[in-house]
Amino acid sequence: MNKLFSRKSRGVTLVLNLVALAVFAILGVVVYGAIRSQVREAVYNERLAQAHYIAEAGFEDALHSLYLDPAWRAGFNQKSFAGGYYTVSLSTNTPPVITATGYSANIALLGRAVKTVGATPVFTYTAGGSGSGFAIIGDQLAEVDGPGQVNSYDPTVSLTPSSFNSGAHIWSNKDAKTTAGATVNGNVYYINKNNTVAGTVLGTVIDSTYTLTMPNTTCAACAAANINSTGITPASCYAAGTKDLTAANGVTCSLVSGVYYFRNITVNGTLNVTSTGTVTIYFTGAISMDGTCSVNSSSKIPSRLLFYGGSGTSTNVINSSAPLHAYLEESSGAWNISTPVYGRVWGKNVTVKNVAGAAVHVDLSATTPAGVDWSTGTWRQSYDRP
Repeated sequence: MNKLFSRKSRGVTLVLNLVALAVFAILGVVVYGAIRSQVREAVYNERLAQAHYIAEAGFEDALHSLYLDPAWRAGFNQKSFAGGYYTVSLSTNTPPVITATGYSANIALLGRAVKTVGATPVFTYTAGGSGSGFAIIGDQLAEVDGPGQVNSYDPTVSLTPSSFNSGAHIWSNKDAKTTAGATVNGNVYYINKNNTVAGTVLGTVIDSTYTLTMPNTTCAACAAANINSTGITPASCYAAGTKDLTAANGVTCSLVSGVYYFRNITVNGTLNVTSTGTVTIYFTGAISMDGTCSVNSSSKIPSRLLFYGGSGTSTNVINSSAPLHAYLEESSGAWNISTPVYGRVWGKNVTVKNVAGAAVHVDLSATTPAGVDWSTGTWRQSYDRP
């Protein structure tokens, strides 16, 4: 009897052990599945985050390209980054819709995670920044008449180049115009009316949807804080009562570095500018450089000779017998350019006249658009699970 009970007891125990083993096995499978699922989810979320950062990198890359050239629309196709890659497309609008898709690094059996971001950026511009991509900015008119030219040069290669480059853009908040024989080696942007002649613009003619803010070129404080009385040689070149600077025919006037404040500037003779430091000239009337005259900035670095027009509404005439190396900016007046200008010309109306040699050669140090900011407009993002 005891032996029979013992055998039954061992049988029950064996069955219970088998049941327990089965339960533990099932639990093990469940726990393993849960852990495996969590690991897969963690790995995927890590790849998804990577894909998101790669997509944002592609978006920033596109912003940088637009920063350098607002007309850029090429995008990127599977550009490698951080073990994955991104693809970026842009619409043809101005400003464009940017869509950037990031693909994470590939993991065996799991593939790539994919994340897409995009936005319509807002293009803002302050024309008074330290640089711009524009040789000419006209608030009402930007005009180049043949055989006038607009192009660029690299001052680190030569301050007096014999050949010129592209990337010299023109902007008008209203009308843009070229005539036959003109050359604009860059893009032309306009708001109201395009009167450019076919073949004169080597870049793209773009109908913009926004305007540029013209620079503030006034300096009321400079009326008192200037070196008019000490920086000009001979002193007879300056009339303190009227604040007029005059380099008469046959007379050579010289300026040392510093800030000046004039009404009218008339150069019929020679105006020499120091080779060291910066000469900044504010004027409220008009500039007349006409005839066999010259303004010689011996450094030949445009950013060292700055002309800022204030409240004047007259036309400034640049028609000297020698090239002018300077930045010319006028908030309310006009510029007529009949001689080579190395630098840039901004004003209400800017015209490169139909005269042989008339040109604006923008220096590449001014083509970095430091005043341009592409900021995010309507942001959107999504992801695709493989």
